[in-house]
Amino acid sequence: MRENSQYYIANQDEIGKNDVLNWLTDSMATEQLLLENKSIANKIILEPIPGGCEWLTLLSQALRDNVRIVFQYTSFHSPTKNDTNRTLEPLCLKLFKRRWY
Repeated sequence: MRENSQYYIANQDEIGKNDVLNWLTDSMATEQLLLENKSIANKIILEPIPGGCEWLTLLSQALRDNVRIVFQYTSFHSPTKNDTNRTLEPLCLKLFKRRWY
């Protein structure tokens, strides 16, 4: 006789508190929704994806490897001033108001 097997998530509380996992899950659910509704794609209005993604790979690698990044900085407030070299030691990556920081 075969027993019924039950599966459960042992660390459900931890998963619920994981912001990265929740963000990825929401993104995948949205992608699936769009794929299943191609016929109404022109009626689904999305906001642009977060800005700054072109540097996300480099910054996540620097964060993982605990290395500093040297970059050229130009102020948005005074764009006529000379660019300066800056050194950044990444401590975290944050998505805030559709922009990566």
